Amino acid sequence: VRRIGGGLTPAQVSQIIRSADSGQMASLIDLANEMRQKDGHLQCVLQTLETSIACLQWELVLPGDTKKKKSRRGGPQRKFVEDQLRHHPAFRRMVSHLTGSRFYGYGVSEIVWERDGGKLLPVDLKNCAARRFGFRTSDGRLVWRDERMPIDGVDVRASYPDKFIIAQPYVNGDVACREGLVRLLMWLALFRNWSLSDWLQLAEMSWKPYRRGVFKKGASKEDVANLRNVL
Repeated sequence: VRRIGGGLTPAQVSQIIRSADSGQMASLIDLANEMRQKDGHLQCVLQTLETSIACLQWELVLPGDTKKKKSRRGGPQRKFVEDQLRHHPAFRRMVSHLTGSRFYGYGVSEIVWERDGGKLLPVDLKNCAARRFGFRTSDGRLVWRDERMPIDGVDVRASYPDKFIIAQPYVNGDVACREGLVRLLMWLALFRNWSLSDWLQLAEMSWKPYRRGVFKKGASKEDVANLRNVL
């Protein structure tokens, strides 16, 4: 994971966004995570969303069932699957992680399967970092795009069926690589961060004595300009 740093400018942020528009999401995700760590309001809102959804009551619904009418098919199997999920220690954590897809635009979790007594059970649910994924330019499909991988990435849904859970919520209706709230909330967090930095610098320099810079007679224009910037 890469740290973007504190000396970030609007031009650099725009460059990161342009890179994400071409499907390269790693830098945008790194910046988004950094903003969550710097902006208490952003972190509070996102965490409230993620934890509140994860704590809701839920039930298993088979395809074709509705609220008013639920079929009785697969009763024992349905109960078995629901019990496995309900008592799985990582299930709520996974739900919270996938709820965060509204911020990034997507979320991915991996299912670790294991055979037990003739049954295939999800022994672990591992949440995948969003920066490890990106979008294929040819068709806009979400692909696994770690370093040293093929330029088009790996389509995990096609290559590893029933292995990954992928959430891509409809948030702003844009193309897949521009979905999510990350662009909007990131700018607001950055503006707050920049404003706070200005206030801190003002507080640091206020009510202090005058500062005097001295340069030698033969100093270059560049040296003089640098001294003025320091002052």
